[in-house]
Amino acid sequence: SFYLSPAEFGTYSIILSVITILTIFLSIWINSSLTVTYFDNIKNKVNLTIHISSLFWFLIIWSIFILIITIWISEWFDLSSKYEINKYILLVLFISITSSINSFYWSLLRSRKKSIEYSVFTSGNSILVMLSTILLLISFSLWIYSPLIPLLIFNILFAIFAIYKLFKEKYVIFTISKKEIIHSLKFSLPFVPHLLSWFINQWLDKIILLKYETIANV
Repeated sequence: SFYLSPAEFGTYSIILSVITILTIFLSIWINSSLTVTYFDNIKNKVNLTIHISSLFWFLIIWSIFILIITIWISEWFDLSSKYEINKYILLVLFISITSSINSFYWSLLRSRKKSIEYSVFTSGNSILVMLSTILLLISFSLWIYSPLIPLLIFNILFAIFAIYKLFKEKYVIFTISKKEIIHSLKFSLPFVPHLLSWFINQWLDKIILLKYETIANV
């Protein structure tokens, strides 16, 4: 609160919530299914590659679709005058998309029991974001952008590294199987309502109050 006003902190909280719910829609919790379906295909390297590739390309195509739809919806509702979200929408979208890609790679690392690499990847991202946020907030007074800019930059860098590793280790090739996608979605989709219910439980009262109060008061 020393560096951010109540209104700025409230806006930041809403942005984080939007990132959370967008990441759920972007990933459709398919990352969790990977930790299970990985072992269904582990005995056959070809099948495993086709399976992981299918999920990866589905994630990319779905992310592009959600990107287009979200931009259209945000313009149609013109939320900027009330919630000040529109001016952050592209920032939020790319943070959510790169978060989904990173989570996909993390799930693969967990499945392969690469605990050290997983810890370095996840902890390194968090530490770099935290240190950069402190630097931007204290030294450059970028206010609400202080946590968002590092989150975007390091998410992009780690996503690029994740994609590089997926292709280098031949876990991703240019192929896609509808059968593999459907098989994974049957496992992951039932988790989405549960996650959304948690979000609604945490934020529904705040969303209702925003109709009558300012962000700072909420």
